[in-house]
Amino acid sequence: MTAPRALDGLPCLECARPLLFDEANGWVVCATAQCVAMGMEMPLWRAARRRDAADPNPAGWPRPLLGGLPVPWITVVAAGRAWFRHLHGDRLRDCQTGWLCQVCGELLPELAWVVVTEEGHVVTPAGMHQRCRVLATSRCPHLQAAGRRLRDVEVTRERIISGGRPWAQVRSPVSWQDWTLLGDKLTLSTVNAHMVIHSPAARGCG
Repeated sequence: MTAPRALDGLPCLECARPLLFDEANGWVVCATAQCVAMGMEMPLWRAARRRDAADPNPAGWPRPLLGGLPVPWITVVAAGRAWFRHLHGDRLRDCQTGWLCQVCGELLPELAWVVVTEEGHVVTPAGMHQRCRVLATSRCPHLQAAGRRLRDVEVTRERIISGGRPWAQVRSPVSWQDWTLLGDKLTLSTVNAHMVIHSPAARGCG
């Protein structure tokens, strides 16, 4: 297990000392003994959102590159780097409720793409444009690694079950919800694109 480490580019708003980041759970905390915020944990994305600096990862196309990889809109960018394994909670929720693309942050058409497990669970639960799906499935290490069968499926909002409820019945959720697809377990006949082989599903890309 990796010990929490200081993020030099993400200081505490109270004492200006670097926050400690636990990469295993994606949370940061101030550990300065004299600070009024000592011990107050928060997700990395929330700590990054509180800064007044210009958005380092705005919506739009094409996507910015960091470390040689395109950065999805829902990926946390903080302390000068992209944290591909950690998702921006507010943005992912907005993608779900506003039918926005998780890769570029722009409005989706009626038909959008999702990546699903054989059981119909949506990996990183939000839709994508066709161009964004191609980018994600060709560049995201988790969607390229071997180990688990995942499929790209073109869906409408009517097929989405969000947090156990039909998409249209979800009203102003506080946080993002897990997505599954309505209907029986997916078969090859339901897939409108290639099937890819994946590593065990992760929350983020990287």
